Amino acid sequence: MRDLSFFADRRGNLERWLAGVMPDATSIALSPFTPVNSGFSNATMLTEFRWSDANGDHVDEMVIRAQPPGDGLFPDYDLRLQYDVMAALAKTPVPVPKVGPFVDDPDVLGGPCFLMHRVHGEVASGFRPGFHGHGLFFDASVERRRKMWFAAVDAMASLHSLDADALPLPSSLGPKDSARDTVLRMLDVIESQLDFTGLDPFPVLREALRYLRSEIPADGRTALCWGDARPGNIVYRDDQVAAVLDWELAHLGPPEGDLAYFLLVDETVAELNHVPRLPGLPERDETVAYYESRTGRPVKDLEFHGVLQCLRLAAMLVLTVRLSPPELSFPAGYLTDNVPTRRLAELLRAHA
Repeated sequence: MRDLSFFADRRGNLERWLAGVMPDATSIALSPFTPVNSGFSNATMLTEFRWSDANGDHVDEMVIRAQPPGDGLFPDYDLRLQYDVMAALAKTPVPVPKVGPFVDDPDVLGGPCFLMHRVHGEVASGFRPGFHGHGLFFDASVERRRKMWFAAVDAMASLHSLDADALPLPSSLGPKDSARDTVLRMLDVIESQLDFTGLDPFPVLREALRYLRSEIPADGRTALCWGDARPGNIVYRDDQVAAVLDWELAHLGPPEGDLAYFLLVDETVAELNHVPRLPGLPERDETVAYYESRTGRPVKDLEFHGVLQCLRLAAMLVLTVRLSPPELSFPAGYLTDNVPTRRLAELLRAHA
C-alpha cells in the first residue's frame, strides 16, 4: 500500500483549488484520502467530494489519480494523456469513468493530478496469486467466467472499431501514422526504457528488438489501443464491463497488439503465480475467433504482435524491479530468468 501522507497533508490545497474553479459552490470539502493499490506508476486515492450551491447539497464519490513524487515506473510518465483519452471516450460505446477537473498546478498536490467519478463494481485481482488464483474470476462459476471474459473482449473490440480520426484525441498520442511507423515508435520507446534503467544489458530483450525491427509487417490497421488490456483493469458489474481503467499506456497502433497482450497476460499470469489456469476460460483460438466476429475484421500477424507484447511485458518488469521500493526483494538472477523473458526466448527460438 502506497504511503499517502505526502498527499494527505495537501488535502486542503486541493479543496482551495476546487473552490477557485467552482465560484458558485460553497462548503467545499474532501474526506480523508483512502489509498488504492495501483502499482508504482501513479497514486490512486478515494475521497468523498461535498459541496453546496443554489440547487442544494451535493456529494460525489471520487477517485484522485496523482503523479507520485520522485521516480515513477515510466521515465516519461504522462498523466494528462490518460485523462485526455478517457475524456475523448466519454461519448463512445467504450465505458470509462467520467472525468472531473485536471489539476496541473504543482503547488496543489506536488504534481499533476485529476479527479474522476468512482465506478462501483468488482475488479479481478492484479496481485498474487493473480486472477487465476483468487478473487472475482476464481470464485465465479464457469458460466460467469466465460461471460466476463467475452465482455472484456467486447470492450476491446468496441475500442478498436472506433474511428480514431473522429475522436478528440490528444496530440500527445502522436500522429496517426502507418501501422509500421507506430510499431517502430513503440520499439524506440522500449529501447529507451531499457537504456533508462542503467542496468546490465539484457541479451534476450535486445535480440527481440533486433528481430522485431526486421520483421515489422508491411501493412495493417492503426487504431486507438488500450495498451494494458487485462482483466485487472476492468470494473465488472453484473458480469458486464462497467468501466475500462488505466489508460496510461494508450497509443495509436495495430489493434492486434492489445489482443496479443490480453492473451499473453492470461497465459503468463498463472505460471508467474504458480497456479493452474482457471478451467472453463476460452482458449486462445476461441478468443481470437470471437474478437474477429465482434470487429468484423480478420486478425493479422498475431504471432509478430505476440513477440512484441512479450517484449513490452519483459521491459515493464525490468522497470518495475529497477524502481521498486528498497524493501521489496527479488530472487538472484530474476531480471534475466523470469516468466516474460523465458517466454520471449521460447518465441524467438520458434521464429529462428
